[in-house]
Amino acid sequence: MTDHPDETVPDTEPAEVPEDGPEAPTGRKGAFIGLAVVAAVVALGVAALVFFVLDADGPSDVVDDYFQALKDADLEGARGYMCEAERGSPSPDDAEAQAALAGLVADFEWEVVDEKINDAETEATVTVEIGGLGEAAQDTVRLVAESGDWKVCGNTP
Repeated sequence: MTDHPDETVPDTEPAEVPEDGPEAPTGRKGAFIGLAVVAAVVALGVAALVFFVLDADGPSDVVDDYFQALKDADLEGARGYMCEAERGSPSPDDAEAQAALAGLVADFEWEVVDEKINDAETEATVTVEIGGLGEAAQDTVRLVAESGDWKVCGNTP
């Protein structure tokens, strides 16, 4: 390798940035923008957690929805809150049953008074005061967790 002192690299001029082009964030401004982006991402993560995890219906909510479907004489809606073992399929008599149910449950009322979930969060019981169908009564509704949702699955003995 030989040095050639007479060979020089021509001077190059730095590229010019157009005056109306965006400026790169520098110093405190860049740090503030970065912090704002991180805060926005964290806020979206917290919102997603609340919406998808903490907003899930608990056993009492499912019992309320199930009883409301019964009060509305919505057999298909009520069936959606039942566990797979008890759900069954719609029968040809459902329209007649729905019409009969509508007449019986017009005054149906309920109030959730207690909820218990087992440690494994796979089974729960909800105690409900039931009225409007004659003499007031208290009933315990059993629920099971199926595919991450609580489902009504019969009454406890």
